[in-house]
Amino acid sequence: MREYYSTTSLDKWLLNIRKQIEEEKREDSLSEKEFRKLFHTTVNRILKDKFTVAHDNEVLQDFILNRMVNCNEHCFSKSYFLVGNGAYGFASDTILGLTTIRIEIVDIKDLDKSVKKKLIVKGKSPNNVNQVPTFLIDQVAKNDLDNNPVNGQNIVTVATTQIKKSLDLIGGAVVTLHAIMPTDPKHRYSVVNIYKKCGFKTFGNAQFPNGYKKPDSDKAEDKDEEAKVSLYQPMFLRLIK
Repeated sequence: MREYYSTTSLDKWLLNIRKQIEEEKREDSLSEKEFRKLFHTTVNRILKDKFTVAHDNEVLQDFILNRMVNCNEHCFSKSYFLVGNGAYGFASDTILGLTTIRIEIVDIKDLDKSVKKKLIVKGKSPNNVNQVPTFLIDQVAKNDLDNNPVNGQNIVTVATTQIKKSLDLIGGAVVTLHAIMPTDPKHRYSVVNIYKKCGFKTFGNAQFPNGYKKPDSDKAEDKDEEAKVSLYQPMFLRLIK
């Protein structure tokens, strides 16, 4: 039961900020370029003030501050906020967590036939399918606030709820994500296990993050540096059985 948070789209959140700026600046004659600059400066300031990623995840923090809004406006992805609803002292302007969803084409040609069957539309032969379109849960982030009641399962539930709405309109069956695998052996599968509780299953091998180039050298210092890089485990969930 969702008693301690509500869900709002980034689109709606941005629209409210736009309206506030228009109200405050209605007597000023701002050009479209000036308004847009003010709008993005305001959005960035609010996000920086109101959302801190736990565990100093620089990649995620960079996405939220520098790419999330742009990706949303250009429909590359869509983001959703979990906001307070008065419970635990968190008001509606408090962002408790967020998730980002987009479409991804997954290469499945090297997977076992039994796994491919679970990822493709029923009635298709796994022998003839090498790629599948999926809904990708691209980001799952909890705000680093004291007594924040939201957890990873809550955020994933928000993502899958939004995805199910799309299924009714355009079809589809599979949701994927990439679960980070911390380098600390004690916590290596902590995030993977959270997603397993949400019904996700692993497939394929763990991968290095996008943009990371594995060193060609076998030098000890290169191996040590590689060991500091977190891998990501692909996982999937079938929403349509």
